[in-house]
Amino acid sequence: MGLEFHKYIKDLRARYTSNTRKLCLILKVPHTAWSKIERGINPPLKPKILKLFSRVVQTKSYEEVELFALAKRWKPSANTNRPHELLIPPAEAIPILGERVYNRRMEASYEANKPDYEHKHYKPGSRVLPPKKPQKWSKRKKPRPSSTPVRAGFIPSSRFSRWSGRLFWGTVRAL
Repeated sequence: MGLEFHKYIKDLRARYTSNTRKLCLILKVPHTAWSKIERGINPPLKPKILKLFSRVVQTKSYEEVELFALAKRWKPSANTNRPHELLIPPAEAIPILGERVYNRRMEASYEANKPDYEHKHYKPGSRVLPPKKPQKWSKRKKPRPSSTPVRAGFIPSSRFSRWSGRLFWGTVRAL
């Protein structure tokens, strides 16, 4: 199976601190998202944040290279989109909780292992990245409106009725 991104990042973080909340404040990442990253549910963060993480945890250069290589090869863990084992209410609780509350708790257990965002390189069901398709059309540039410099004076009242009779300095754009 080899080394996985979420295990590697958790080991690097544990070497630096056990307080994930403090680390999340430094990285400006929500704590719940960081927890999902360490469990392999969420995809890796942006390279900019991973770079900051590697500086904060004081990784060596080869560890940082390994971190980015693992981030590119990331695949979701087996628990993704499955109910969280600690949050599943037992079936015997249906008469006690009621079916409505039981279903709400089951939905919450699924939500705990649902990714918050998609990975840039990984698409579910595909092993190889699809090739980029060339654009069939080029983006048309809109013509810029021509502007005519005007010295201080009156604006003609026929075209600009609300400005008629007012002193104006600047440019008048052609309509």
